[in-house]
Amino acid sequence: IAVGAGLLAVSLEDHSISNAVWIAWTYVADPGTHADAPAGFFIRLISFSITVGGMLIFALMIGIISEYIGDKVDELKKGKSRIIESDHTVILGWNDKSLAIIQQIALANESEGGGTIVVLADEDKDELESKLASAIQSIENPLQLLGTEVIFRSGNPLMECELRRVSANTARSVVALSLDDLDPDEADSNMVRQVMALKAFDEFGGNDCHVVVEVNDVDNQELFALVAPDFAEVVVTHDIIGRLMLQCARCPGLACVLEEMMGFEGSEFYFEEWPELVCKSFYEITCRFDDAVPIGIKTSTGEVFINPENDHII
Repeated sequence: IAVGAGLLAVSLEDHSISNAVWIAWTYVADPGTHADAPAGFFIRLISFSITVGGMLIFALMIGIISEYIGDKVDELKKGKSRIIESDHTVILGWNDKSLAIIQQIALANESEGGGTIVVLADEDKDELESKLASAIQSIENPLQLLGTEVIFRSGNPLMECELRRVSANTARSVVALSLDDLDPDEADSNMVRQVMALKAFDEFGGNDCHVVVEVNDVDNQELFALVAPDFAEVVVTHDIIGRLMLQCARCPGLACVLEEMMGFEGSEFYFEEWPELVCKSFYEITCRFDDAVPIGIKTSTGEVFINPENDHII
């Protein structure tokens, strides 16, 4: 525009800089304007050159904007954007237990009108969403979200920047799952690193976030007590599953009892405080709830009494 305006100012009769700049801008903004250029080969050549340059500049600008928008869309598709959430559940990693965990969390959130689950795994986001969609559309035992929203993000759960991207520091609970394609000792070493990465957040020191970590080998359970005592709940899945299978095989019907107690289908366990029940016996409160059954008492010191004596005073 500046070069064209200068040439036009020299070629036009009034030699006005402001008028030349305005004419040059109209040639750039509207290519059809140069058809009204004054007579004269040199002036029309300048007008034609400004118009062609303007077309190239606008084409370049459109290309840059389109590329920027395309990169942002690809970034969203790949799950690289940050999630702004609080009081949500974060699942770190993905294995064969992930869908079952999502189902149980959705059942737990049903009484609260739903919730948010954020999954951070070192896998493709589209592939994880496809697995969830297949589970939801399954004919036999379909997964039911019941108002819970599941968000996937692709990244390394061991990196602090990735953990902040899924707002792990403001989560209500964090579940770290072990990888299936690794050796048990190697997978457990990754879980130790995962706990240390979570413990590095200063925000975890002042909130009530509950951290659960899956471990493959029972011999590695003591490592977590060394690196982060009283920070995470360590679950040795193979050991627990083996014990449950053995007990269920020895006691027919125990599987139904355990499923009812541990799952969120049907009745659920809740802790609640009622000041008006203080100084009452357990026998007196057993019939005070229309839609609930008292099964125990938790004291102010954290001690829990299951099915206490009838004369137990609260």
